[in-house]
Amino acid sequence: MRAAVALFFALLLLPCCVSYTETRIQSLPKDQILRIRQATVALVDLMTDEPYCSGVIVEFKLLTAAHCVRRNGIDSKFILVRTFDNQIHIAVISKTDRTHDIAILTYTDIPVGLTLSRAEPEVGDRVLVAGHPMGLEWSVLPGYVSHPSRDGGAADGQHWLQTNIGFAPGNSGGPCVGPDGGVWGVASFRIKGFADMGACTHPDDLRAMWW
Repeated sequence: MRAAVALFFALLLLPCCVSYTETRIQSLPKDQILRIRQATVALVDLMTDEPYCSGVIVEFKLLTAAHCVRRNGIDSKFILVRTFDNQIHIAVISKTDRTHDIAILTYTDIPVGLTLSRAEPEVGDRVLVAGHPMGLEWSVLPGYVSHPSRDGGAADGQHWLQTNIGFAPGNSGGPCVGPDGGVWGVASFRIKGFADMGACTHPDDLRAMWW
């Protein structure tokens, strides 16, 4: 009798499990993940050659967090970056918005990379963040939008995209990618007191300084 009951519930739950697995596969297509990883770069320390921040190539520009281009209290003019194909490039800073923690750079022969997202983030939307947390290069962290627009943050006047992804040192500047495969912003900071709550720069702020 017990075996029959167990078999009944197993058969009852099987479609749910299959559906969930198919959903996970559909929401994380391998080709999209590869494109994200290929567009992600490492900002590397000149002395150690180790990544200290992340960045992403978007529409022929290099995007990262503004605090990643300011080291030891000094704004850098040039940043050393390593791309997915293990090539080293010297990137030049073209725009910085410290209030919203966004920096735009460029380097010679930069490829097209990813595109800006045209979608507006909503609670529950899937989000992917790529980067180099604790030196673990080209990691991809999946999560969800917890709140589409929070006020306040690491800098006065900043509003940001709240996710359920816990950032670690090295994640900063990595792409925050929406369901359409476009970039919403970059990883900015981990919310203090929460192990799995990270803040990305907001799409509106990125679009405002993009052109």
